[in-house]
Amino acid sequence: MTEPNLRVTVADGRYWMATQAGKYDLILVDAYRQPYIPFYLTTKEFFQNAREHLAPDGVLAVNVGRTQTDYRLVDALSGTLSAVFSKTFIIDTAGRFNNSVVFATDAPASLELFRARAEAEANPKLQPIIRDALALGNLRRGRPNGIVFTDDLAPVERLIDDIIVSYVRATR
Repeated sequence: MTEPNLRVTVADGRYWMATQAGKYDLILVDAYRQPYIPFYLTTKEFFQNAREHLAPDGVLAVNVGRTQTDYRLVDALSGTLSAVFSKTFIIDTAGRFNNSVVFATDAPASLELFRARAEAEANPKLQPIIRDALALGNLRRGRPNGIVFTDDLAPVERLIDDIIVSYVRATR
């Protein structure tokens, strides 16, 4: 995160978004204190505010924890993002972490364009990561699914607790 073309801000995302001006090409939300994410960074209202800070071709990316088989949190966040953005995409990580990244944008985008842009990446440090992600990551389009977290109802902690309990029960 020290590349000269990056402007990295580490702060409370909701407060920072509400108090800053500016447009960004990429906003990355990676706000876990394992295994939880603050509920107020998972809501329609937060994502609407983030959208206002994106450049016209900007992308919001959210790192979402999951288990190997339980995608309920991924589904909840992609559903919420789909209520705000015209396009959402999901790619799972491969390897030692069980995460998915949900991308949201209003820019012209498709799975084919996503794949083509990723494959065209010239940075040699990113190329192996991109190859693995495209080969193993189950790249797919996110769709509205009836789940929309709001400031009034975002049961993210309850959902994560249930995922943990389900995982423990399954591994006994």
